[in-house]
Amino acid sequence: MAIGREDVSKFCEILNMPFSLSKDTWHSHEDALLQAHSEVVQVVLEKNRSEARKLAMTEEGINAGDEDTEINIPMSFGGTWSRRGYTANHGIGFVISAATGKVLNYEVISKNCVVSATLHFGAGATGKREVMAKAGLTVGGHTRKESTRKDSEQIKKAEKRIEDQHKKHRVAQRQAKQSDQEQRRQKEGTTYSAGAFNELTVTTVPPKKRKKIRNCEL
Repeated sequence: MAIGREDVSKFCEILNMPFSLSKDTWHSHEDALLQAHSEVVQVVLEKNRSEARKLAMTEEGINAGDEDTEINIPMSFGGTWSRRGYTANHGIGFVISAATGKVLNYEVISKNCVVSATLHFGAGATGKREVMAKAGLTVGGHTRKESTRKDSEQIKKAEKRIEDQHKKHRVAQRQAKQSDQEQRRQKEGTTYSAGAFNELTVTTVPPKKRKKIRNCEL
């Protein structure tokens, strides 16, 4: 079907079938199938190579029993991408015998290197330099200096990105708090009004007028 675990789960859901295969179990089955497939493919390829070699030796008039003799085998190359157009990232190429028309070898073709991308984002340019050194590839001084500079710039960009994220988070929290206070004020109304000391004024209460009592002569 050429689909993954999630697509199989959706397919079973459409058919109203239970799907309870865990990811670990799914990957273990994939590994077992890959190993069995690789073993069978190698057996078939070896058989095809032997057949193409015998035919080439017969055409050249060389004894077929001589296993150490090097001989040129006419072949062609063909391949296909995973999809039509220029958007495909993965494909496969085949080496085909011109005499038998059978595949002698194959290789997966990719526009992007997963290992290189993993090293670049995980270990940086310094990590790729160490891999090159272990592979026996000479790394010059300019490459060392440039890889160190790239890693330093990457770290600075990451720190700035994290700092900007924290700043945006703090601003969002402050705005949310102010919005909550404004909503509470509109809902409850103004219950008190605070003022500064300079706004306080001294008020004097006028004295009450006393009633004059006149002495009346009886």
